[in-house]
Amino acid sequence: MIAKKMKVLLTLSAAVMTAGTLFAQVPAPEAAAQIERSTKTEKSMIISKDLEVPYISIYYVEPNILTTQDVKISFYVTDWHQSEIRLMDKSKRFNAFLILSDTQKNIRKFDLKKIPAGDHSFQIGKLPEGDYTLRLYAIDERGRYTPSIFHEFRVRKTYAIPAEETYRMTPADLQQYKINNRGNYGELHFVDAAGKKADETKAIVEAAAANLKPADGKYLIVAGGSKAPADLLIGKQCGAYDLPVPEWLPNYRGRESAKILYSPTYNRERVEQESLETGRGINQMLADLRKKGIRKVVFLPGVYRISVKSPINIPSGMTVDLNGATLKLHENTEKGGIIVLIARIKFIPATFGMIFKYAFQPQAIIGGAFGMAIKTAISQGAKRGLFSNEAGMGSTPHAHAQANVNHPHEQGAVAMAGVFIDTFVVLTLNALVIIS
Repeated sequence: MIAKKMKVLLTLSAAVMTAGTLFAQVPAPEAAAQIERSTKTEKSMIISKDLEVPYISIYYVEPNILTTQDVKISFYVTDWHQSEIRLMDKSKRFNAFLILSDTQKNIRKFDLKKIPAGDHSFQIGKLPEGDYTLRLYAIDERGRYTPSIFHEFRVRKTYAIPAEETYRMTPADLQQYKINNRGNYGELHFVDAAGKKADETKAIVEAAAANLKPADGKYLIVAGGSKAPADLLIGKQCGAYDLPVPEWLPNYRGRESAKILYSPTYNRERVEQESLETGRGINQMLADLRKKGIRKVVFLPGVYRISVKSPINIPSGMTVDLNGATLKLHENTEKGGIIVLIARIKFIPATFGMIFKYAFQPQAIIGGAFGMAIKTAISQGAKRGLFSNEAGMGSTPHAHAQANVNHPHEQGAVAMAGVFIDTFVVLTLNALVIIS
């Protein structure tokens, strides 16, 4: 019996070996499919290499250049992998091209041949007056182009505005356009609250405000602060605009603890009207001067209080020299709504009655139900869609990251196709099965 079983096993082994030999001699359909896949992979690798275009970037170019200045366009170029830095491979070479054109359609071409990756520049030299547009791009050794970079700049003999196109504001302009340059109605008073917390600062400000009185026709802002350190050299010009260092520095969140004291003679309505007229007057004056060909306006010194309802609009191509003046935004009282309600207070009961009357009309109920149904349908559909494709949830990148592909864009295409298949194909078939 045992000998019979051994004979059967040997026969099976021989059959397996024969099948293996036949498989090796005659390619099976699986083997042919594997060969076809390998061929496609090699082709896709060639396509992927063609997509690995070089990279180019341009350094800052001055938008306004004088005719006496030499123009230099600096740029950086590298390959797709930035090999000169990441791989220490400096063998890559590029041809860089710059095309310069002006408004007269004059075109000049510049090129740098076989340059290595890194920083380079085109020395253009001096240019005549005009508006210029440049196009910058590069080509690598395999003939692949970088994206083109376009930039604009202008060249002039001088950017100074001549005297005949400059206007100096006069006191007559203040009267003609109803402009007020004496709008400094507010004063600021600091109290020493160095190192104090917000609630402690508020108590200090309240105590100080009780003993202070604003000037006639003005208001006083009392705020907590700390004196500037001595090493800042009080009064010394500093900063980007050479402004003097202030004597006091406000505390953090000092606005919450500040207190405003108004003089009994301070008229808010009058100041608001002045601010409104000042803003409108300045806008009208600038518009009139621009029509006369004026490009620069020099203001009279002073404080111009501007209302939030009449912001300043400087015409295109015009420069405003404040000449030491201050444009101060007037406080936003935010009381218009209350004034309207008080003025029409007799209509308030009827207004509430209309609200309750029309809220329960049939058309209101039907419209609300219809809107709620649409909102629910859209909301539920979005929820089901997210459960299906997880688009935008951030839960699928880790799965796609495990894929073994020749190039990332291949898996990206699969990820995009997955959303379409899940949402439009699978859900549609699911709905058809349920409905039918």
